[in-house]
Amino acid sequence: MPSFFLAWRYLWTHPGQSTVMVLGVTIAFYLPLVTHQLVDKFDRTIGARAASTPLVIGPKGSRFDLVLHGLYFRTRNNGDVPYGEYDKLKQLEIGEVIPVHSKFTSQGYPVVGTRKNYFHFRNRKIRQGKAMQIHGDCELGSTVATKLGLRPGDTLLTDRENLFDLAGEYPLKLNITAVLAPSGTADDTTVFVSLETAWIIEGIWHGHDPSLDHNGTSPKLIKKHLEITEENADSFHSHEDPETSPLTAVLIRPKSKKAQALLLADYEDHPSLQVLKSPVV
Repeated sequence: MPSFFLAWRYLWTHPGQSTVMVLGVTIAFYLPLVTHQLVDKFDRTIGARAASTPLVIGPKGSRFDLVLHGLYFRTRNNGDVPYGEYDKLKQLEIGEVIPVHSKFTSQGYPVVGTRKNYFHFRNRKIRQGKAMQIHGDCELGSTVATKLGLRPGDTLLTDRENLFDLAGEYPLKLNITAVLAPSGTADDTTVFVSLETAWIIEGIWHGHDPSLDHNGTSPKLIKKHLEITEENADSFHSHEDPETSPLTAVLIRPKSKKAQALLLADYEDHPSLQVLKSPVV
C-alpha cells in the first residue's frame, strides 16, 4: 500500500514526466499491433490481386520484375510481347486474356494501354464521367484524379521520356472522360488509355493532316499530333503489321486447370517469352 501511495504521489507531482511515460508505454504496446494489422491488410490486398491474375506472360528476364509490371505497373520490361501473341491466345479461348502496354507516364503516374475488358476483369466501375470513346481519351484512377485535382472534361499531358531531346516525340494531350471508383489497388494510381492511344504515344501510330497539299500531291505525313480530336481521330493509323505492335505483358485467367497446365507447358521452351504463375512468384 505505501508503494502504491508513493507511486501515485509521484505521478501527481510530476504530471509532465508522467504523461510522457504513459504515452511511451502505450506506444510500446500498440505499435506492434497496429504495424501487424497494416502489414496484414497490405498482404491481403497484394495476395488478392495476384490470385485474381493466375498467369502473366511477358518477355524473358526477371520473374519478379515481370509480375510487378503486369500486376502493379511498376518497373519496365526489357522487351515486348507482339500483339500477334495476344491475338493467338485470344483465339485459343483458354479463358480471359487481357493485353497491357505500360511504357509511359503522365505527371509521374503510369499510363496503361489496354482493352475495355480489363475493367470487367478487375471489376472496375466509373465513379464520374463516361467510358473512353476515341483515341486520346483516358480514364483516371481515383488517386490520380484527387492528387492532380482533375475531373472529366479536363486534359492531361503525357511526360516526355527525354527532356533534352528537342527533336523527340511531342507529349500527347489526353482527354479525361472518366474517373474510376476507388479500389485500394494499383489501378487507383494509373491513367488508362486504349492500346491505340498507347501506340500513338510511342510513335507507332500517327496522323495525317489533310489540309496540307503541296503542288497538287497527296497530303503528306507531317508530324505526330499533340492533341487528338473528333475531327482528326480517324486519320491515325500505322504502316506496320498490326501483329508486331508491342505489348509489355498479357494477363490470363484460364478457364480451367487443364488450360493453365497446357499454357505453362507451351511456353516452357519459348525463345523470348515466359509465363508466370503470379501468386507463387
